[in-house]
Amino acid sequence: MVQYKRYKLQLELKSRLGTPLSADTLFGHLCWGIVYHEGQGRLTEFLQQMKSSTPPLIISDPLPAGYLPTPKLPLGTIADEWIADYTERKKILKTQWLRIDLMQGLLDNLTCQTLYKSLEEQHKQNRNEAFTPFQAATVTSNTINRITQHTAEEGGLYTQTDYFPKDHANNFDVYIISTFREEEYIKQIFQWGLEAGYGRDVSTGRGRIDVGQITPLDDWPAAKNPNSIITLGVCAPAADDPADGFWNIEVRFGKVSGAWATLFDKPFKYPLLLLTAGSLLSPCPANPNDKPYIGRIVEQIHPENKQIVTYALAPFITVNASCPGLTTAPNPQNQQDVSAISQEDT
Repeated sequence: MVQYKRYKLQLELKSRLGTPLSADTLFGHLCWGIVYHEGQGRLTEFLQQMKSSTPPLIISDPLPAGYLPTPKLPLGTIADEWIADYTERKKILKTQWLRIDLMQGLLDNLTCQTLYKSLEEQHKQNRNEAFTPFQAATVTSNTINRITQHTAEEGGLYTQTDYFPKDHANNFDVYIISTFREEEYIKQIFQWGLEAGYGRDVSTGRGRIDVGQITPLDDWPAAKNPNSIITLGVCAPAADDPADGFWNIEVRFGKVSGAWATLFDKPFKYPLLLLTAGSLLSPCPANPNDKPYIGRIVEQIHPENKQIVTYALAPFITVNASCPGLTTAPNPQNQQDVSAISQEDT
């Protein structure tokens, strides 16, 4: 039986971002780091292992230090008597991150009411402001005509969204589950992957991230009698993964990067549906320590190169949840195919 070890890796953001922090994008950077430092053969071997039933490296989304994703429970169904102040209700319901100490108190009794009370407590301690690590801003730029070396007269003005750390919230944690015995090797892979930056426009200073300390985690959050899981990153559940519960969905329009960015006529991957971090899924696996992750490596995601894949795995924490509409025992009739991908005609 393969033994997984759990770690927490610290990241420090040194600049604004052009691409939001996400596990699938981060994993792509790690793959390029392996190629540039250990060769294509090592990456091929690594990806084959990632497609197996015992993937060697599962990473979460980079999460704000000291916080976990807010569970995606239907808080809008709470009865009126639970709402003390309707003027603050919308802010509370939009909270994306919950302090770890408050989450620890919910592991054995997660309901809409207990979650709302914890969010309300955090909201008051934050002076009635929802915690968010980034401030999105629209940045206007010009396209340069390379013949005249001046701004293009037509279609030369365009906008993009950049993400600026808010209130010095530039420290993030990546939760890692791995079969690699050497924790320094895990850190080395992250250093390789992020040495040139993260996301788009790294050549203009965006996406500068320092890799900090990696520490073993012996106190991974877990319920005493779990019946559900909460994901810590984006994922696409496999056929045998739990699929009942509550979640949000993102459509990922990925594209190839690195040396392959200009190699193909079509740099874009097929659109892919992913569950977001904080998704609450049931039932909890019978042996969560044997398979401490959810999701899969999505193959055949590119119209030209079948070697290209997308990372869609995520670690999780276990909880004991109770909520109207949540099935906490296996029920095949309630299984939904949330991992389907929408593909273009090739």
